[in-house]
Amino acid sequence: MPQGDIALAAHTVTDRKQTLDTFYTGTGMGGWGWRGGWGGGMGNATTTVRTYEVGTLVLDMFDTRTKQAVWRGTASSTVPSSPDKINAAVETALDKMLAGFPPAATAGR
Repeated sequence: MPQGDIALAAHTVTDRKQTLDTFYTGTGMGGWGWRGGWGGGMGNATTTVRTYEVGTLVLDMFDTRTKQAVWRGTASSTVPSSPDKINAAVETALDKMLAGFPPAATAGR
């Protein structure tokens, strides 16, 4: 089997994250009382914990002759809930990641 000039290595990792969403109802400020004093009113707060996964894809390219890394691309996003949406998200991430490939040559190389 012929060997190519570039070897690819893809790595994926997921990380579970949490956010706290707090919603306030009422002003919590009250108003002027019957004798002209300030009345402190009560507002309500509801906090919801939301757990989600963030996926990261890393694509490394190596020169097969020198074994040196020649390029690395990364993409990160919230992991969708269905397999079809996951596949679409990976395709979109790869398209964006590889849009600038190959990189422009640098001076002195």
